[in-house]
Amino acid sequence: MIERRTILAATSSFFLANCAPDAPNADSQKARFIKEAMQESQQRLELAEAQWRALGALLHMSSGPTIVPFSDWDYYYTRDAPIVWVPNKGQVYQSVSVPIGFISDLASVPRVFWSILPRQGRYAYAAMIHDYLYWEQGRPREEADTIFKIAMEDSQVDGAVVETLYRAVSIFGESAWKHNTKLKAAGEKRIMKRFPPRGDIGWDDWRKQKDIFAD
Repeated sequence: MIERRTILAATSSFFLANCAPDAPNADSQKARFIKEAMQESQQRLELAEAQWRALGALLHMSSGPTIVPFSDWDYYYTRDAPIVWVPNKGQVYQSVSVPIGFISDLASVPRVFWSILPRQGRYAYAAMIHDYLYWEQGRPREEADTIFKIAMEDSQVDGAVVETLYRAVSIFGESAWKHNTKLKAAGEKRIMKRFPPRGDIGWDDWRKQKDIFAD
């Protein structure tokens, strides 16, 4: 029997689009983070499909959401499908759906931890969920942090890494939360309805275009 967590992690696989190997800053921490997420999630998706076929089951999986970097490699947006987190049985939290077109800078996870944590791909899914909750702020920050922890566990992140990141956002996340509050009050938006036509466009340039954001 395949555990629910394996299927959840596999069906929320990440694919990177428009990313040339020689793109500017392609060796940056965030770039590696997303690339490793793409590679590992694809492997886990293929494993889950193989397990289901071995049981004689017919599995229908979409390719999952695409995460596309702007050319600066500091901002990313979701494309093709929402990123969805569903609570496990007995958990009281509401599900989370990161909409297509959400723009993330992954800033809700303190940057100091990016270079010291292994197997970064495993918590990319949870990091995107966490960033969305920190931007929308429709729930208490503590709840967003707890969902981040659960989502990492669902993605089978090592327990020590889960605890380290959870404590990090609990202690240091307030500054990111307050910064997002100020940006939203100033009118900044983070959900697009129209996407860049090329991969060489940076977020600072694209955000100045007309009629690109959802209402």
